[in-house]
Amino acid sequence: MRKMLKYRWIILIIWLIVTVLFTINQPNLKQILNQKGQVSISNDSPSKIASQMLNKMGTSKGDTALFVFGGKNKLTDEDMKDVEKGIDNLKSKKESLRINNIIDPFGTPEAKDQLVSKDGTTLIVQVTYEKGTRDSETIMKGFEDTIKNVKLEHYITGELAINRDYLKATNEGVDKSSIITVIFILLVLIIMFSSVVTPFVSLIAVAVSYLCSMGVIGILINTVDFPITSLTQMFIIIILFGIGTDYNILLFNRFKEELGKGFSVDDAVVNTFRTAGKTIIFSGMTVFIAFASLSFVQFPIYRSANAVAIGIAVLLLELMTLTPIIMKLLARKFFWPSHKSAGHKESKFWDKVTSVSVKHPAISLLVVAIIIAPVIIFNTQKLSFDSLKDMSSDTPSVKGFNIVADKFGRGKAMPTTVVLKNNEAMDNNDALAVIDNLTEKLKKLKGVKEVSGATQPKGEQITSFYTNTQTKTVVEGLSAANGGVGKIYDGLDKIKSNLSAPDFSKVNDLVKGTEKIQKGMEAIKDGLDKVNGGIDKGAGGSEQLGGGIAKLKSGVAKINEGVKNISDKLSQINAGYNALGEGYKALPESIAQIKQIVTMMQGTIGKIDSKLPNDSDVASLKAMLGKLSGALDSMSAGITKANANFDTLTAGLSKLSGGLKSIEESTSANSELVKGIDQLEKEVLEGLKQGSSGQKKIIDNMSQLIAATMKIKYGQSELSKGLNGLGS
Repeated sequence: MRKMLKYRWIILIIWLIVTVLFTINQPNLKQILNQKGQVSISNDSPSKIASQMLNKMGTSKGDTALFVFGGKNKLTDEDMKDVEKGIDNLKSKKESLRINNIIDPFGTPEAKDQLVSKDGTTLIVQVTYEKGTRDSETIMKGFEDTIKNVKLEHYITGELAINRDYLKATNEGVDKSSIITVIFILLVLIIMFSSVVTPFVSLIAVAVSYLCSMGVIGILINTVDFPITSLTQMFIIIILFGIGTDYNILLFNRFKEELGKGFSVDDAVVNTFRTAGKTIIFSGMTVFIAFASLSFVQFPIYRSANAVAIGIAVLLLELMTLTPIIMKLLARKFFWPSHKSAGHKESKFWDKVTSVSVKHPAISLLVVAIIIAPVIIFNTQKLSFDSLKDMSSDTPSVKGFNIVADKFGRGKAMPTTVVLKNNEAMDNNDALAVIDNLTEKLKKLKGVKEVSGATQPKGEQITSFYTNTQTKTVVEGLSAANGGVGKIYDGLDKIKSNLSAPDFSKVNDLVKGTEKIQKGMEAIKDGLDKVNGGIDKGAGGSEQLGGGIAKLKSGVAKINEGVKNISDKLSQINAGYNALGEGYKALPESIAQIKQIVTMMQGTIGKIDSKLPNDSDVASLKAMLGKLSGALDSMSAGITKANANFDTLTAGLSKLSGGLKSIEESTSANSELVKGIDQLEKEVLEGLKQGSSGQKKIIDNMSQLIAATMKIKYGQSELSKGLNGLGS
């Protein structure tokens, strides 16, 4: 100690240099915590492993933040548009903000009932992002700037937001604690030593210890990733100022006593540290070992408390080296303005208490137990891990959390996630059944409001996933199948009735009638030729002319009879053809409907077959539907062939219509022919000249009639072919 006092200036300069260097390079714990985050739990803990598993699940990778809008009045359409603009702005900056996924009621309308409160006053948006190397302040500032133009009251909550506000509140608490501690120590020391110098010497000594210990901790953080939390700085301040002041009081009192005994300053310093110094060393080492032993615990948060051991080691070093030099330099001015050098007087009360305690230790322990027993028994303090209770309710993240907890439940703001992992894919009934059973068990736990999972994404059972509902569906499907079979039979009956071919034998009568017409026209033509010859021969051919006129009348009568027969038969054919066309047109639609019903039934029977693979009734029904589907395909092919015959029939009827039109055009010629015959009979000789002119017209018209008759005959033949093909 005397050598230290001899080289006091060197030691003082070393302390000044070291303190200045550590002060300049003082670590910014707030920034370090923002960037690296504070130590939490070990990587092999279940929640950490679950978090790593979640990070492998695509868009769920990263941290989650909740954007809370509203909370008081019911949201209006204008409010919704205002929020939507803010979310659109957030989506436009997804890359810069490193956002993986955004779930909002605008882009994900199916989740609207989960994101808008039942009373319509609150809307939440879930944002998943990657933190990376960014600190929480940078991330939160980016989010806040993105939605700052949203007029509706809004907050950002979640783990990152709460930790950021918690860290901010902790730092503010550290600052307040430091000020309160300093003021309290100053008041206690001033009252105790009646001096203004002694308190400041104690504070300076402890402050030097604090600055140097924080400098050492900063070096360890940057070199060996020393664990720290938001409470590290507060613990160091409280403990260093607490035990540092206590140790200083012991030293200062002893120093004052030694000076009161008349010792020199050097002797007083030596005696002080020879006696009280040993007490301080042993006491300080006990505290040092206690905190240093935390380095061996597994829980990282507890292990971070070993930073206090560094502070205690630096404090003990300062007490043994710097404090005696300050005593030497200030000497008797150390207790200014007090001039009393005597130490504290002996207390008779405490002397008596300690004497009794030493003589009767059992009684002393019993008295202490009686005093502290009520405190232990009636202590109602419960262990709580709710850090939100340590923060003000006006904190933005806490306010947003409370709104979500009130409108949606606390689990929506900070949900608990159960992660399951299997070596095989879990997209089968067995795995889903396990998940669903676990979901139902979790629902029954006390305090659990809602559980969402793979089988219950909205927190409610999907009835179609369960066997009882599926069985009901199977029964309904079988009933529908039976009804479908009935409809198929009805359709087949309708097809059968529509496919009943009409009697086309009358077409052959048309052909025969047309042949008669053709023969009659040929006879008329022969008669006309004779008439024409008779006209040419004049009166000499009157007999021949008379015979021709008789044949002409007979031919015209046959033509009229044939035309009437054709007209009657053609009307019947048209009626039958129209009825056939209506039935034929209904066939494709009926077959398509039946085919669709059969396809639906085959799908339903396929599902039933997968659930009841050994059911013989299901197998029979499935086989019957297969045959029915094949029959419908064959019927469809037949309809295609009939369609071609129907086209042929249409062409034949068109030609027949053309021939009939020519006959209609020739009807007027027949009328003129009859008139001409009458006139020829009345005025054979007088009208011979006019008859010659009319005769030429008749001959020309007869040529047209013969040509029209040939067309009719050809059309009737085509009609017969088409009708026979359609009938088949």
